[in-house]
Amino acid sequence: MQPELPFWGTIKEKTDDGHNIAEQDYLISEGYAILQAFGNHPSFLMMSLGNELWGSKAKIDSFLKDYKAFDNRILYTQGSNNH
Repeated sequence: MQPELPFWGTIKEKTDDGHNIAEQDYLISEGYAILQAFGNHPSFLMMSLGNELWGSKAKIDSFLKDYKAFDNRILYTQGSNNH
């Protein structure tokens, strides 16, 4: 199983026009909820941050770094069909 965050769009830095902190906070918390709910499932192999993501690769990498620190048992990917 490869769950992904419920997002298809652009991840922006705080300094970018149109940055939506509420949206990013939701996505981050949803990722932790996925890891907590399914992290022990034997079929949980990989987690993706979303589908067709755009924007800051550095910000996307910071999400991955935090999730890996929280649970390093699975593989992570920036997304499906990114950039």
